[in-house]
Amino acid sequence: MKVVLNDVEIQGRVEDLSSEDKKVVRMEFQTSGSNEYHLFSELIGSNSLNVSIEDLGMAYKAKVQNYSRSYQDKLADDTLANFSLELHEQDEEGNEWNTQIGTSIATMQNWVRTRAISEILIEKGYFTAEEYNNKIDEVTERDQDKMLNFINTGK
Repeated sequence: MKVVLNDVEIQGRVEDLSSEDKKVVRMEFQTSGSNEYHLFSELIGSNSLNVSIEDLGMAYKAKVQNYSRSYQDKLADDTLANFSLELHEQDEEGNEWNTQIGTSIATMQNWVRTRAISEILIEKGYFTAEEYNNKIDEVTERDQDKMLNFINTGK
């Protein structure tokens, strides 16, 4: 069945999981080659998608939930990759917190802060790069669960 996501046509298997309150479809499709794999990975990573499924009479704004993608062996120009995802209709505002937003914000903020502070302190001789890297390993082990909770919930 043909599905259009943000003006990109995809042929695949589609299952309508909609309820009275919300449109939801599960779809599975296959890509060929590393370029298509990366392009479709980027597409489904979007926070908001315009979905059109003419055969089901559906057109709505959606976010991707419960997705997976896989391939065997090395990703090359002829590698077949399988994608499976659910497209859930977005609420009117469509700006609710999700894992992708949490990951992006935390990554950018922490990257800049950590780089700036560590470079200043290493330049001033307070510690070495090796001591810094050892401390990163220690803190990661200690705070991993707390970090994952923030990424997943924003709290």
